[in-house]
Amino acid sequence: MKISSLHLYPVKSLGGQTLDTARALGRGLADDRRWMLVDADGRFISQREHAGLALWTAELRDEDLRLRHHNGQLSLRIPATRAEDGPPITVTVWDDTFTARLVPTVTPTELSAALGIDCRLVYLSADSHRPIDPRYAGPAEEVSFADGFPYLIMNIASVRELERRMGTELSMSRFRPNIVVHTDTAFAEDAERHPSQSHG
Repeated sequence: MKISSLHLYPVKSLGGQTLDTARALGRGLADDRRWMLVDADGRFISQREHAGLALWTAELRDEDLRLRHHNGQLSLRIPATRAEDGPPITVTVWDDTFTARLVPTVTPTELSAALGIDCRLVYLSADSHRPIDPRYAGPAEEVSFADGFPYLIMNIASVRELERRMGTELSMSRFRPNIVVHTDTAFAEDAERHPSQSHG
């Protein structure tokens, strides 16, 4: 099994960027899903309710968070270095409610006008804590704004087998993986075991 590509999604529910190298941290790749769009109640906003977000990508370039529409036009450039400085705000991702920071370098008006939905941008600061579901992790393990776990790993052979069964081609981007691996065996990843699952 070898790594085929690395992908970073700075803003939850927006497209991301491909990397040559990445720094692995406890809550996922550095800067992965550390920003998130929320509604007036602090609940996360996703493509499930707002399909138009699929037309947007987020990239970190030159200490800026850049949001681009699919036509390539630079729509928003948000300074990323002050993300920790915003006021605390209570946010909700699925069943998890915790504290994040409201990004101070873009106003809700600017953001809503660009994306076409009422929203605010929040950041997962160092003092934000969101434990992983204890059924699947240790008590000290945490996750970012990702749906449930710090890393999403996808096996190309598994996707090809899924395509064969469905009779249609599937874009890798719809799975939003962080790490794409290549093997000769579909679902080889199912045989890998987390150390906590060992019974030796």
